[in-house]
Amino acid sequence: MAGYQFLHLDLFARVSPAKSKERQRNYREIISEARREPESTLHIRSPHAPKILLGSLDGIEDEIEASAASATDAAGHRLRKDAPVLAAGVISFPERSVQWPKFREASLAWLRQQYGDNLRCVLEHDDEKYPHIHFFAPVPVIDGRSRPDLVDPGILAKRAAKEAGRPGAAQQAAYCQAMREWQKDFRDSVALRFGLTHRGPGRRRLTRREWRMEQDQAEEVGRLIHEFENIQQHADHADKALAAARVELSQIRKIEEGKRKIMTEQSQNAQSQLLAQIDKLEEDLRQERMVRSSQAKRLAEFQQRYGGIKALCDALVSLVRAMLSPKGKIASDIIAMPMPDGMPSQLWVLALAYIQTKRSAPHGNAPLQLQRGIGGRELG
Repeated sequence: MAGYQFLHLDLFARVSPAKSKERQRNYREIISEARREPESTLHIRSPHAPKILLGSLDGIEDEIEASAASATDAAGHRLRKDAPVLAAGVISFPERSVQWPKFREASLAWLRQQYGDNLRCVLEHDDEKYPHIHFFAPVPVIDGRSRPDLVDPGILAKRAAKEAGRPGAAQQAAYCQAMREWQKDFRDSVALRFGLTHRGPGRRRLTRREWRMEQDQAEEVGRLIHEFENIQQHADHADKALAAARVELSQIRKIEEGKRKIMTEQSQNAQSQLLAQIDKLEEDLRQERMVRSSQAKRLAEFQQRYGGIKALCDALVSLVRAMLSPKGKIASDIIAMPMPDGMPSQLWVLALAYIQTKRSAPHGNAPLQLQRGIGGRELG
């Protein structure tokens, strides 16, 4: 890119100052030309309607008039008609190329940074030799006071010098220095990225060779800036991709941790259920052992008791048979015997009754209930 930056700012009043050496246009004429109204575009061969990039110019004249009518100047006096009410400027690009849209967007971003909410409108013109944009910022009125220093860095610096008690020449020097710094800020923020120099060769009396060298340097600086921006852009993309990968990895870890937690909970639940089943089986087995032990105890007691009775019965049967045998003792002698120890009295009475019956009845004619009364066996 061969060329230098062009950034210009002016303040416009409601009427042209009477003491001005050259007639200055008022703010309405500036807005009219920006809108490409016929009476203000006689110097343009084929005027085209502007392309609005930011805001709008609709109703801006009425707003300016209403604010100016109620505003006062720094001294508290009613605002003069030749006092500034609109800041308007232009930013141009030295050629029509594919870089113009990028330069235009970079310039728009810089203007937003410079003026903030005071930036009312930015529009583009493409019907002249060089593509350019115009920007408009009405002079704000704060607490009824007109504040042109908020839209013009030179006036802001001049006002600060005046408040510091510096003389008029120092105030003007402060104004010029502030505007130079303003131009340098645009150079550093926008122009250098597109290979534009800060100033042209004319005012500095540069030779063609010197100007060419300066342009080459500016182009090299612009190329390096673009390379740096590309690297930075790739780095930003890499950072975003890395951040996205970290987020995805974190989500995967959360999912895996959730799965492990679920599996652990399921395993713990299964283990708890199994332990509960084992405890139940052990309890059932203990109860069954207790039941079996009780049954065995009762059976042992029953066998002990029944076994003694059975033994006595068998002994009694043998005794009775012995007594009734031809070689046995006489029945009367047996009847006179005392009841043996450990024999139930009922059983002894039954035995005696049986012997008495045998004595009074022939052999084999005893009553059936007495013959089978002991041990369920026949005694005859």
